[in-house]
This record gives sequence, structure tokens and C-alpha cells, in this order.
Amino acid sequence: MPSTLQVENSTTIRYDDGSVFQGQCSHEGMFHGLGKYKNASSGDEYTGDFRNGSFHGAGHLWSKDGSTYEGEFAQGIKDGPGLQNYRDGSSFVGTWNLGLVEGYGEYRCASGDVYKGEFSRGKKNGAGKLFYRDGGTFEGQWAEDHRQAGSGIMTLSNGDVYEGEFNRIGLYHGEGKLTHGESGDVYEGQFMEGKKHGLGSILYREGGDEYEGEWRKGTKTGQGKYCFADGNSYEGEWLNDRMEGRGRYMYSSGDTYDGDFLLDQPHGQGKATYANGDCYEGSFKGGLPCGKGTMTYHVRGEKWTGEWKKGMRVMVETAPAEEEEKEDEAAANEEGKSQSPPEESLLESFDE
Repeated sequence: MPSTLQVENSTTIRYDDGSVFQGQCSHEGMFHGLGKYKNASSGDEYTGDFRNGSFHGAGHLWSKDGSTYEGEFAQGIKDGPGLQNYRDGSSFVGTWNLGLVEGYGEYRCASGDVYKGEFSRGKKNGAGKLFYRDGGTFEGQWAEDHRQAGSGIMTLSNGDVYEGEFNRIGLYHGEGKLTHGESGDVYEGQFMEGKKHGLGSILYREGGDEYEGEWRKGTKTGQGKYCFADGNSYEGEWLNDRMEGRGRYMYSSGDTYDGDFLLDQPHGQGKATYANGDCYEGSFKGGLPCGKGTMTYHVRGEKWTGEWKKGMRVMVETAPAEEEEKEDEAAANEEGKSQSPPEESLLESFDE
């Protein structure tokens, strides 16, 4: 509340409604100079400069509702730099024009959020930055106190930083770049309503893996290529962040698999080709040959067609006349092991 005012040539005027003025007056009897006025009907009290009966110049206004203003006035209206403290605990410091906030200013919400930026006609209009009480920030365009669609920068309390396009309700929408604070992963591409959606690429900081392709509602879904830091790669269909559908997996060793995938593993019909030219074509289950398939041995020019189970050939009983031939084949297979990789080796790496 205002203290007792000490003014030279002070005059005290008391009104019938209980209002009181104490201060300097002009020869015409109007408030003019330094003074103090208490309005009995509104409960407001003002201390400061007067001119021709109105607040004019530097002053301090206390309102009955608990709000206060300290700053410049012009003909009874806030005009110029000033500080407004509102009854709800919020405050504004900046410039006023004819009673309305105008130009650059700082508005502190009762919640603890702080906006610094442009105002027009008493509202946030133009470029501004909002500092959230949890440590996050948003920098972009505003109109009539609302964030606008378009380009901006958002930093979340968890360290995530997004730079790109937003929709009218403040969600990532359009082209943008998102850097995840905790992991350091970086995504660049399209967003829709706050989620990765459309075409985009991501670089995983830990390990250095990369993915480029389609996204849907925040997950790798559609066509895409994933390059592992160890030199392996997968290109094909994805569903909910898993290799699923048709695709090709290439190993740094030169081995490849083309065919069906389910839950990141070969599953269904496919073809595994070894770096030495050997290949298996047939049925897979859980990453291993399972069911009917054919193994072609490139060096020997031989094929073996039959049933497979968990990556191993299922041997069947043969007639006595065929035993010797089978023994010879077995011996040949032993000799060829140095040329052909183990039948499980290609597919064990799919479980990585």
C-alpha cells in the first residue's frame, strides 16, 4: 500500500464520496505535479505524477483486487514502459500503448511459465519464446495469444529438441528434425500430429545404425532400409519397427537372404546365398531352414532337395543298395565343408 506522501506545496482535498487527493495542484485547482489519490468508489489508489487532473508521467497504481501497476501513464492511461502485477500472481513487464500491451515484453504466468516476445493490442502477436516451468521451451510465431502453425523450435524437459514445422495446436507436423536428448538419436523427415509419419531417416548415436524409409504413427512401417554399424543391412518391408514382409538382408561377409520376414527373422519362403556361391532356397521358420528346401553346392555342382528342421537336413532311411552311395556322398560332404559354410551359420546371424 502507498505510504504517506511528503510533497512541497501540498494540498489535501476531500470529496463527499470519501475520495481523497493529497498533492500539488495548478492555479486552476487541478491535480498537477506530484500527488496521491484514493478513489473511494473503486478502491484504487495512485501515487505519482499528475497533469491537468489526470495520471500523467511516472506513477504507481494499487487496485482493490490486489493488482498493481508501476510505470508510465499518459492522460490517465498506462502508456510507456511499466510493470503490472496481477491478482492471480502473474505479471507483465514491457511497454504499453493507450492502455494495452504493445511491442516487446515479458509475461510471467502464475503457473511459472514465462513468455518473452512480441505483443500487439494486449495479446501475444508475432515472434516469441515460451519458457515452461519444467525446463522446456517453445520458440515460434503467435497470434492472438495462440501458437501458430509454421516453423518453430521446441525443447522438452527430457532434453529432446525439435526444429521444424508445427500445426495450429502445437504438435510436430510437416518437415522437421528431432534430436532425442537421452539417446542422442537424430531423426529428420516428416511428422504428423506429433509423430514420425511419412518419409524420414534416423541415425542412432549408440552403435551408429541408420534407417531411411517410411514411418507410420511413430514406427518404421512400410518400405525402408536399415544399415547396421557392423556392415550388415536390410532393405524391404517393415511393420511396427520390425522387419516383416518381403525383404533382403545382406551380410558384411557377402552372404544374403531374399524372402519373407516375420518379427525380424526369415520366416516363410526365401533364398539364402552364401559368399562362396552356395545357396539354399525353400522354407524358413524362426530364422532357420524348416520345411522343404533345396541346397545347391556351387563348387561341386550338386543339389540336395528335401526336408529341413531347425536348419538341419532331415535324413530318411534308404534301401541297402543305396547305402554305399549315401556313404560316399557323406564323405564328399565332409570334404566340402571347407568350401561350404555350415548350414546353420548364415541364419544364426538373423537372430542378432
